[in-house]
Amino acid sequence: MYREQTVIALFIFGLTLASAVGFAAAWFNANRRARRLESQLLGQQSAPPEPRTVQLEQAVEALASQVDQLASGQEFLNRVLAERLDRMARSLPEPARELTPH
Repeated sequence: MYREQTVIALFIFGLTLASAVGFAAAWFNANRRARRLESQLLGQQSAPPEPRTVQLEQAVEALASQVDQLASGQEFLNRVLAERLDRMARSLPEPARELTPH
């Protein structure tokens, strides 16, 4: 009985140790990859942007300003419609209420 428990404990310890070593190796490899990618990314940022990239950025900025104008126009339209509906509702006579026995 004692020998079986020792074997089971050693087996569990071995699995734990192996998984810890595996995770440490994976973490080390991922950390090294991340550092390499960051250094490549920083190296690319120092280069001047390509003309197509500049054109794309300008097009996106123009599109964003157009969307802002559309949104402000929609807000104005909603405000005007809400005011008119409110005025129309106030100008209508109130319906007669029916008395119901309770």
